[in-house]
Amino acid sequence: MDLTKNTPSMFDKGVREVKVELRWDGSYDADVYAFALGNNKKCPTEGHFCFFKQLNILGGAIKHSGDMRTGDTITGEEPDEFMVFDLSKMPADVQDIVVCLSIYNAPNSGETFGMMSQFTATLITDNTKVAIIDLANNHGDNYGMEVLKISRVNGNWAVTPLGDS
Repeated sequence: MDLTKNTPSMFDKGVREVKVELRWDGSYDADVYAFALGNNKKCPTEGHFCFFKQLNILGGAIKHSGDMRTGDTITGEEPDEFMVFDLSKMPADVQDIVVCLSIYNAPNSGETFGMMSQFTATLITDNTKVAIIDLANNHGDNYGMEVLKISRVNGNWAVTPLGDS
């Protein structure tokens, strides 16, 4: 899948599961989370927000792996954190899912994405790796960013890389 920032790319018709894996190197406490948005581009309820303290939302449509407080190695077999989106279970009131990253306690620790030399997000559909997004060294002094958006488009689903901090 060829991903271009801010340009939607359609998933193959019938894709059921999308997984976003986060890998990083170092002692940073990075976190992945997702907002399930309605047509008005807002979370209808607190139950539409998935993060390390709310691991399973919307009847299993969105799941979080749990909190990893330090990065493993970038070359490790297992991701440090990941989220799974079961598109077949996604409620009809969800139009977009925005996947974000942040560094925990960054205002106090002074840690930023610009300090990370190795930091990636891997996009997987139905157990097939389709893209790796390099997130290192391109976000300067920021400690939070929108990584990508998964959207309903004419009865199918698309992904849009954002990379906005």
